[in-house]
Amino acid sequence: MTNPRVVLAVLLACGPNDAWVQTASDQQGEIDSAYLVADEPAQLKISELESALGSTREELTRSQAENLAANELAQVRISELESAFGNTREELTRSQAENLAANELAQVRISELESALGNTREELTRVQAAQQTAELRTESSEQQIQARENSSAVILETLTRLKREVEVYEARMEAYRGSLPIAWVAAALGLTLVGGFLAGMWWLDFLSRRRHGGFRVY
Repeated sequence: MTNPRVVLAVLLACGPNDAWVQTASDQQGEIDSAYLVADEPAQLKISELESALGSTREELTRSQAENLAANELAQVRISELESAFGNTREELTRSQAENLAANELAQVRISELESALGNTREELTRVQAAQQTAELRTESSEQQIQARENSSAVILETLTRLKREVEVYEARMEAYRGSLPIAWVAAALGLTLVGGFLAGMWWLDFLSRRRHGGFRVY
């Protein structure tokens, strides 16, 4: 049986009771004219309207339920936001108090740092002055060391010259090591003669005493 709600296009009347029709999908065929009406039946319109009304009521009910849930959710969200806003105010107040304390602490710290910076600058000035004094002392010490080095060089040169002279004298002494001076030979000869004379006198006296019973007779 053909669906009474299908829209058909009548192409040709085949007789008093038949007609050649075409559907929206281009399907063609013959149908009894009793099933064809020019206007949609009122019963179908009522059924469609009732169905649409039921759907609308269901949609309205669902929409009201959704709106109610949305309102409840909005109320909960508003409560949460109010609570969060209150917490935020408290947090802001606490943060402002902490920031005030932090600013005061920062001011104290800045004052301490400025004082420390001033002390550091004074210490740096003293250190620079001490460094300049040390540099002057170092320069003076270097000059003294240079003078001592120059003096040491002079002394070393003098020692080298004296060493050469000593070496010359040693060479001369080595050349005369095997010979004796004439004065030494004469002195030794004189001492030998005097010693021989004294020894002869002593020996002669010894013989005379032994011969004459201890009396000295010449």
